[in-house]
Amino acid sequence: MIHELASPLAELMLASISAIGGFVLGLAYFASLRRGVAMLISGDGWWRAMVATLLRIGVAAAGFVLAAMFGAAALLGALAGFLLARGLSVRAARRAG
Repeated sequence: MIHELASPLAELMLASISAIGGFVLGLAYFASLRRGVAMLISGDGWWRAMVATLLRIGVAAAGFVLAAMFGAAALLGALAGFLLARGLSVRAARRAG
C-alpha cells in the first residue's frame, strides 16, 4: 500500500520543487530581458545586449533540459513556474508604464 502511494507522492514533490526552480529561473530570465532591452534603448552597445540574450537563452534551455532529465512531471512543473514568473513580470511591466 505504501509503495503504491510513494510514486505519485514523489512525482508531486518533484513537480513542486521543479515549479519553484522554474519560477526562480523565470524571474531571472525576465529580469535579464528587461535589462537587455534597457541596454538596447540606452545605446550601451548591441553586443552587450546580444551576449545577455545568448546567456539568458542558454541558462533557460539548460534549466529546462535539467528538469526534463527528471521526467515529464518535473518538466511540466518547471514550465508552470516559468510561466507564472512570466505573468508576474508582464503585470509588473504594465504597471510601471
